[in-house]
Amino acid sequence: MNRFQDQGYKLYHFEDEIFVACPNCEERAVVNIENPRLETRHGTLNCSFSLDGRELRYRMELKCNCPDCGARIERHLDNVKERQEEIAVRCDECENTQSYKPRFISYECGYPDSGLPSDPYYNLPLWMHLELKDNVLWAYNYRHLDYLKSYVSAGLRERKPHGVYWMTMLERLPDWMKSAKNREAVLKGFDKLLRI
Repeated sequence: MNRFQDQGYKLYHFEDEIFVACPNCEERAVVNIENPRLETRHGTLNCSFSLDGRELRYRMELKCNCPDCGARIERHLDNVKERQEEIAVRCDECENTQSYKPRFISYECGYPDSGLPSDPYYNLPLWMHLELKDNVLWAYNYRHLDYLKSYVSAGLRERKPHGVYWMTMLERLPDWMKSAKNREAVLKGFDKLLRI
């Protein structure tokens, strides 16, 4: 029986090289992201089309508990132009307002959302994607595709012990992709992606 063991990879393990459709020539281009795990990442597009002049933006994230009632507080805000040391947030439960130090993740302002799966840096449509039974199958690159294909094709899928605070990329896959009844269709889809 074909066995597969989850290596604990998260999606960023495959973000160093992402195949996208060039916004200028519509041919395959490659987005290379230096140090995908870092908050401040630098990306380049390997194509004749220049992406100079992109604006730096931030995603603001706050995850904490209210110091008064203990309720969970989560706030997210995209497209923030400037970082702030502290922000005032009101608790949804006790309505107490406190100052918090949020986390800011920098990125270059990307292209408008096309409705297609896209890269996390420029928001360009992924080169390797296709519709499959009212769902979209996609991969960043050949390594990502090979890892997904190995997982889906396995008759026995083993989980590698990992920290309790995060889920692996495979644990986050949609149920339709992990279902045994869709295995043949998904594997055929992976073969089509390989030929794109």
